[in-house]
Amino acid sequence: MITVLDSVLVVVAILVMTAGFAQRRLARLPNKNGDISGDLSGLLAYLFGHKKILRNPGPGLAHLILFLGFVLPLIVVILAQFPFVVAPQAAAVLSLILDVLGVLVIVALFFFLARRLKKSADDFAPRRVIVPLVIILAIFLSGFLAEGLRLKITAPDFSWTTPVGSLLSSFLPASPMFMQLVIRAHFFLVLLFVIVLPFTYMRHLIAA
Repeated sequence: MITVLDSVLVVVAILVMTAGFAQRRLARLPNKNGDISGDLSGLLAYLFGHKKILRNPGPGLAHLILFLGFVLPLIVVILAQFPFVVAPQAAAVLSLILDVLGVLVIVALFFFLARRLKKSADDFAPRRVIVPLVIILAIFLSGFLAEGLRLKITAPDFSWTTPVGSLLSSFLPASPMFMQLVIRAHFFLVLLFVIVLPFTYMRHLIAA
């Protein structure tokens, strides 16, 4: 359950993120060349099609997976705030897709971390690239851990709709307190990512 303190922390995180992006935008205004097209359809095609990025198959595919790993769960979270009912079959398929996507995102994150660690500090500032990747990795790992703990308590039998959580639940204790601690850690990691977003390489997620 969201507390008053949680709401305050969310507002603070969003304000810090907004201030960070505003600062960067003001810093770049003198160099504005005025050739921004505002082509919304082109932007959507670039984001969801990833044509240019996929010309480099390995990193391109990992980038696309990471992008979808952000967008799809975000859409689900937003839609969950509205009062409508999803058919059980559709909900089960969506749950499976998100579980599989989460695993693919973790693989993509390890791929990017391995590539960045091999690069010299002259190519990218490590703290601007590696730190956000580690935070995202912690977010997904804690999310799966929380799912496993929840299933251990509420539905210990294996379910094909949540294969990762079900697998993890077989190794985890049925501890509501541990589950709450993991959920809180997951929540704070998300807030941390929101706060550092404008100051890292990952700001291009929003800058576009």
